[in-house]
Amino acid sequence: MTGHSENTISKNVAEKALLKSFYEFRKKCLSFQNKYKTTLISLDAFEELQSKLTLNTTAQTEYRNSYSKWLEEDDLLLLNWYNNGKKMNLLCQDLGRTEGAIESRILKLRLDQFQFDFAQFVVDLAEEFSISSTLVKTKVDVILDRRRYLFLKERIDNNGGINESK
Repeated sequence: MTGHSENTISKNVAEKALLKSFYEFRKKCLSFQNKYKTTLISLDAFEELQSKLTLNTTAQTEYRNSYSKWLEEDDLLLLNWYNNGKKMNLLCQDLGRTEGAIESRILKLRLDQFQFDFAQFVVDLAEEFSISSTLVKTKVDVILDRRRYLFLKERIDNNGGINESK
């Protein structure tokens, strides 16, 4: 399969899997129809359904990388361009992705960075005060859990309960 992009290959694999599923479904329908002497779906209707669904799964999008896996290089480019204020329509065009895909990826990458930065913060804090990083993390978790508890308690007190509709 030389000359095909990873996206094209994955679409072909998905289409083959879909066709196999249709074949299995058709066999089960025929078996059921024969067993109970009834017609669930006519052969023509089944073939029409199959062609419509197959068409929808193989439809081309205007974005060349839609539904394909994000590469590490794309992540780095995206963060660099985003941090430097590149416009969303240019990001979509250059990365070959939808606006929704880019926004989701930025959120994921920024969350990953926050978690990494927080872990490093705990280690640095522990080193600075010569205490166990596990102890610092445990204390921070307790503080965050306490804040969550107070938030939920306030919400319950103000609303008269979580499941007020019951």
